[in-house]
Amino acid sequence: MIIPKRFLQLTGRVEEKRRWSEGIHQAVEAKEGLKIQADSVVVAQITYQSLFKLYPKLSGMTGTAKTEEKEFLKMFQMPVIEVPPNLPNIRKDLPIQAFATARGKWENVREEVEYMFRQGRPVLVGTTSVENSEYLSDLLKERKIPHNVLNARPKYAAREAEIVAQAGRKFAITISTNMAGRGTDIILGGNPKMLAKEVIEDSLLSFLTQEAPNVEVDGEPTSQKVLSKIKIGSASLALLAKTALMAKYVSKGEGKSWTYQKAKSMISESVEMSQSIDWKELEKLANEQSEMYPLGPTIALAYLSVLKDCEAHCLSEGSEVKRLGGLHVIGTSLHESRRIDNQVRMH
Repeated sequence: MIIPKRFLQLTGRVEEKRRWSEGIHQAVEAKEGLKIQADSVVVAQITYQSLFKLYPKLSGMTGTAKTEEKEFLKMFQMPVIEVPPNLPNIRKDLPIQAFATARGKWENVREEVEYMFRQGRPVLVGTTSVENSEYLSDLLKERKIPHNVLNARPKYAAREAEIVAQAGRKFAITISTNMAGRGTDIILGGNPKMLAKEVIEDSLLSFLTQEAPNVEVDGEPTSQKVLSKIKIGSASLALLAKTALMAKYVSKGEGKSWTYQKAKSMISESVEMSQSIDWKELEKLANEQSEMYPLGPTIALAYLSVLKDCEAHCLSEGSEVKRLGGLHVIGTSLHESRRIDNQVRMH
């Protein structure tokens, strides 16, 4: 049985509670033996322009209004004033390239990614569809170039914020559709908070749960190379060993059997605890004598210790990435609107 759903063309994301019109959705529901639901009825509609005109005063700020200056003046009688940047722009914008064939374009993208990868410079490639992102992924696999793909498929979407957060690390190659990782900053050298959480998960998940991750739901396993890449201090290693031993006792000794998702949630809650309770209070909680093992506070202490190591590592790696030229961004297609291209370039 297939449950019909609408997808956004550019991002591949499911549009919840949106239905096809003109009886198409009902036809698919009938074919699949589902309950046939009525079409949603539009009670009222209004254009954005007409809605904005209802307000007595209008103002706004955006990095991409200059290209639509005439429209603002004609539609809303609003001038557009350009505010100069506080610091000089250090981004280097390269000229747009055009190709006679799609195959030639993708071959060129692969060569450019490979060249940057050999240097160790991180690359972010923007694609306009799930199919394009996976086609480029196959090309990179042929050259044995490790990379991350971000599109709306569940196995990728589950980890999109984690992957985007590490897209600024050395040798990181990230292929992304428009949807990926919104609201997550790309920090040159990596995001220390997310890296520290990955180290904790790599160290503890096998002790907390016997359940293997469902790749289609939970995403592919988080980095197995994190511990070898980041130099973890002796104090952090000791705390990780203590926490792993406690997790083993809690899981086996107390007979607690967590699902993979429950174990990840438990670690996330402990990480949040580390942000709201100071070190001394956490130590007090971890050392308290009680019938229950203080696993949460112990994980929080281990996370804070690993976080310091990750911050030092990311700072050092960030300097190296800057020396290489920073994050190299490749846009594989132009948008119909120049304003959108400017917006993507500024981000």
